[in-house]
Amino acid sequence: MDYDHYIEINITIMSSITQLARGNEDMQNTLDLPEIDKEETELLMMINFLFTTQEEGELLSDACCGRTGQEVNKFVYRYRKHKIKQTRYVSYEEFRDTYEQDEKKALERLFQEYINEAKYRQLECKDALTIYNKHLQDPEIRFGIFVLYV
Repeated sequence: MDYDHYIEINITIMSSITQLARGNEDMQNTLDLPEIDKEETELLMMINFLFTTQEEGELLSDACCGRTGQEVNKFVYRYRKHKIKQTRYVSYEEFRDTYEQDEKKALERLFQEYINEAKYRQLECKDALTIYNKHLQDPEIRFGIFVLYV
């Protein structure tokens, strides 16, 4: 990726961060811009999912303002790992109860990433115990990779 493309990514990301800091949680217009490729869209969706409070938006802005796309990407995924540890289920029973109420929301909390319908449909295994136990083996695994192993 060339320098100008990094600048485009930074402008797009910083625009998203500004929206988050102002409390605007609907970033669909930003995500639907045609010049943003799949990886950039994934990063923006991850930002939208992980940085939901004003404080988190400010943290992201402070850490990423003026950084390259790769640096922003590294920061966001380190923060995802932090949130996985911070929000993990205390027990299988807690996961199972949440999963029975809302499968997608339970999986989003488990993986700390937005799971759209297309991704969700890729998950062939719907057994809560199997999902929970497999996830325990690699808690930082991305959902798209996880579905290949269960």
